[in-house]
Amino acid sequence: MAKEYKAVRIAIADITDWSNPLLLKGVLAMMPHTAYHLGAIKQKMLYIQNR
Repeated sequence: MAKEYKAVRIAIADITDWSNPLLLKGVLAMMPHTAYHLGAIKQKMLYIQNR
């Protein structure tokens, strides 16, 4: 996951033209969506560890 996180950060950092509203909306939507899934993964890992 760390490798993918770094790849996404680099891809976002490399964007030079933010004038496309779909690009901006997509990036802004991706961040909380990804955070939700990472939180779900963390909760499942904690559940498995504490079983």
